[in-house]
Order: sequence, then C-alpha cells, then structure tokens
Amino acid sequence: MEGEREIWFYRILWGYTPVHWKGWLVLFGFVTFILAGSFGGKAVLDALGLNDADWIPFPLFWLTGFIPLMMIAHRHSR
Repeated sequence: MEGEREIWFYRILWGYTPVHWKGWLVLFGFVTFILAGSFGGKAVLDALGLNDADWIPFPLFWLTGFIPLMMIAHRHSR
C-alpha cells in the first residue's frame, strides 16, 4: 500500500523496542543529544559558578529528547 510506514519499533507493554536499524539510530541519536546536553549544560553552569543549579540541564534535555522520541516511536511502531 502507498503511504505505509516502516516498522522501526515494536510496542511492548508501555514502551517501545527498536527492531530496525533506523529505530536503533533514532534511539542512539536522542540518547546522545540528552547526554551531551546534560553534561555540556552542567559544564557551562559550573564555569559560571552556579554549582547549585547542576540538576537543571538533565530534565531540560531529557524532556526535549524524550517527547519527540516517543512521537517517532509511536508513528513507526506496530
């Protein structure tokens, strides 16, 4: 059928498991984004002398990475 989407993830209980190389690539990309943003944000805050604000980058980058990842997984899942 025309317009049929590729299956990159399988839905298992409340989560998604990658089953295609594109699914693994998307997951790896978002995990890299979240970790780089968290560690980079922590380094910037430390350089600015804001040691008490070290917790801020992780939830900020986690939410901005997790929500699009779930949307992509839902779109390309069975």
